[in-house]
Amino acid sequence: DNLPTPQEFASPTEGFRMRANFHIWRTTSDLDETKIDYVMFEPGTQNPYRVTQYPMGSNRLQDCMSVLRTALNGKHTLLAQKLKEVTFHTTLNDDSDNAVIVLNYFDTSFVSEEWKDAAQALSTLGNNVTIVGASRKLAESIIIGGTATLTERLTVSMDGE
Repeated sequence: DNLPTPQEFASPTEGFRMRANFHIWRTTSDLDETKIDYVMFEPGTQNPYRVTQYPMGSNRLQDCMSVLRTALNGKHTLLAQKLKEVTFHTTLNDDSDNAVIVLNYFDTSFVSEEWKDAAQALSTLGNNVTIVGASRKLAESIIIGGTATLTERLTVSMDGE
């Protein structure tokens, strides 16, 4: 019964998520230009809401979101074809610049040398960004720009400090 008194610590209100998953939403303008956005759905409904900022995400995650959105709507529209959803993975150490971006497609038709070239170009837009192309119908994911593994290093004090 010599247990220490529990302590309460406030959690951060921003920058605490290292992973995020978004569906891809397409809107077409009067000029037949397609715009790609990230969306989430209101709980219990199929009502999408556009995610333009994600303050709960780490700085690195938010940077990756911005870079990818710009690429999908600009120079690398090939990556957006048949794209269903995207998942971002980062680490607690924003300084490490490590990130994995998983592009999930409806089918395997995205697989091409042109897709690989565009993914390689995107992976060089940020340091240590790995692009993973995936589909449920694809036997093996395509990994571009590094490894699909992130390493998290934590320091744990054993003396209670």
